[in-house]
Amino acid sequence: MKANSYENAPVARSAACVPTGTQEIDLARAWFAKSKAEPLPRRAGWAGLILAASLAACGLKTPVQPTPPGVSVSGVSPSSGPTIGGTSVSIIGAHFSSGAGVTIGGTPATNVTLVDSSTLSATTGARVAGTGDVLVVSDGRSAVLPGGFTYIDVQNTPPSIVSLTAQGSRPNQPALFADLNEEINVVSSVTDAETAADQLTYQWTADAGTFAGSGPSVKWRAPQTIDRTPATIPLKLTVIERFQTFDEHAESGGVVDRENTVSRSVTVRLHNSRKEAGDRALEFLTDFSNSAVPPETAVRSFSDSCPGKAAELQDVRQNRANHIITASRLGSPAVTFGFGGVCFDRIRPPGHPADACMVVSCGWTSTRRSTGVQEISNGSCYLTAVYESSRWRLCDSDFEGSVTINGRVVPGLRFPFLIGATT
Repeated sequence: MKANSYENAPVARSAACVPTGTQEIDLARAWFAKSKAEPLPRRAGWAGLILAASLAACGLKTPVQPTPPGVSVSGVSPSSGPTIGGTSVSIIGAHFSSGAGVTIGGTPATNVTLVDSSTLSATTGARVAGTGDVLVVSDGRSAVLPGGFTYIDVQNTPPSIVSLTAQGSRPNQPALFADLNEEINVVSSVTDAETAADQLTYQWTADAGTFAGSGPSVKWRAPQTIDRTPATIPLKLTVIERFQTFDEHAESGGVVDRENTVSRSVTVRLHNSRKEAGDRALEFLTDFSNSAVPPETAVRSFSDSCPGKAAELQDVRQNRANHIITASRLGSPAVTFGFGGVCFDRIRPPGHPADACMVVSCGWTSTRRSTGVQEISNGSCYLTAVYESSRWRLCDSDFEGSVTINGRVVPGLRFPFLIGATT
């Protein structure tokens, strides 16, 4: 637009309504005088003055921009949360606009989002416990909901280890039992009022052996060797709950990290079952082979819960009364296991209920007390064992073989340890 077009502007408007007052005329003259000397933006300002003067001369008023409606806050949901902040809230009110700001209890909220003109979403900041006002500032206007939100100092309770078990995978295997180099399952049940179980930290430790896996359930492999068995190995579980709380006295002056820690142990009885059960068998056979050992001492490794102990004690007493054993031949035990199984059902039906079965090559040379005749026995000793009270104990014993008397062989003998009793 050309400069002189500004001069024509008031003249064109005056055709509809011409200023008649002295002030309006003077303003018009002042505008014409200034228009050529002033830059374009300022000329526009003068044009505005002339327009106002013209409207006044015609009995009209200068247009006024309408005042926008005020902001209001009527509610917050939820209306409470922890002192560490982080609570997602919805603020209900009216006439909200984008770019709104929110403070709750004097602490700026984060993630403020305009859902619609009557709803804002936000996340509380950290603050000391107590009730605070909710302040919304939107488009230069503000509104307060007094005591609209309460900060709660939540007491974080430690986790609880409800149960802790250790169990092998063999059929009928006792709980808390493991053999050397055996892998068993260790399972815990953990609860916590504030933290999900899978969000807790689980630490497994033991004086021997190794753990595989993580979390509330793991596998533990027993060591391959140890100085002596049976031995007790505590398996320890430590559960850590990490959480945050608000501490106004902390150096950070706000949110601080804390931990709740609880522990529980379960004790596994570690065995070298093959050796332990075999040792019990050889211990008995060695005592039986020594006629100077009292019968009650010879059967000390038998379980009182097995009927075989009483029968064996009677057998040993009879052997001591009739024979003097002068030599013995004992091999190494062959041991098999089957918790809750049956041993030697083919040899002596229906067999013997037991947890371990042992076969030992055995033989004796003895002298019959009444005649002085020498007797030689050779064959296999069959023994059974049970696991009770965390130890292996004998249960039954039988002999199958032959006896040579004065050069005459009596084959196919099957009897408890009544060596030479058939003669």
